[in-house]
Amino acid sequence: MLGLAKERVSMPTQLSSAFGGSFRRKFAICLPSNPKANGVLFFGDSPYQFHPGYDTSKVVEVSSSFRYTKLHVNYETTASPRLQGAQLPEYFVKITSILVNQKPVPINSTLLDFHKTGIGGSRITTVQPYTTLETSIYKSFVKVFDEQMLVTTGNRKVRKVAALSPFKDCYRKEDLDMSLLGFSVPDIYLVFENRDVNWLITGANSMVEVSNDVVCLGFLDRGPNTGLTATSIDIGAHQLQDNLLQFDIAASRLAFTSTLLLREVECSNFKF
Repeated sequence: MLGLAKERVSMPTQLSSAFGGSFRRKFAICLPSNPKANGVLFFGDSPYQFHPGYDTSKVVEVSSSFRYTKLHVNYETTASPRLQGAQLPEYFVKITSILVNQKPVPINSTLLDFHKTGIGGSRITTVQPYTTLETSIYKSFVKVFDEQMLVTTGNRKVRKVAALSPFKDCYRKEDLDMSLLGFSVPDIYLVFENRDVNWLITGANSMVEVSNDVVCLGFLDRGPNTGLTATSIDIGAHQLQDNLLQFDIAASRLAFTSTLLLREVECSNFKF
């Protein structure tokens, strides 16, 4: 198991120490959408060169698609007294709003702020397979998503079906078209504190094919925030697939591409 958290024993920190600090505390990950394919992990600075699946001789340098936002610090408040006030080793970002087809999702903005209690804010995690949302955010998000589904399909009805655990919002697969960006469903935008920076999530990352007949919205209701340390939004692994993310620990900065499918490449197409 390879540690990538902001800890002394993590691989980025150990590499930086081993090279006398000349090796920057930075890494990048690209998770594949195909479970049988390989993704790629980078340490330090690197050319991020991929090739389209249709032409292995072509080189696409995807760092030109990077957008940047701040990595935030959050603190432990609920562990033993010895650990209270310690910085959490995970990667936190500040999402200020969510848009579905450019329509804002009504959210209590205090849920998106980081609080001294350790409650709130947003986190990027590969531990969670799917993005989880605090209950009130989830309900508002699904309501707007379902409304915008009709806009995306040109008022053609998309039939909903019974929920399939762990998902709650599921549809008949035959009612949805496909494109190079996955199922033709409303685009989702995670908007960061520098408001001109947003993360586009298309059908390839928003939907999960759970059977031959059913696809579900790949976002989960995490439940209400409690007295325990809890982020309001956890961006999970499914939403990270075929996105290149660079974590610059030294600069407290996240760089991300949004879906590489826009460049006709996938994480499994790294050009070694």
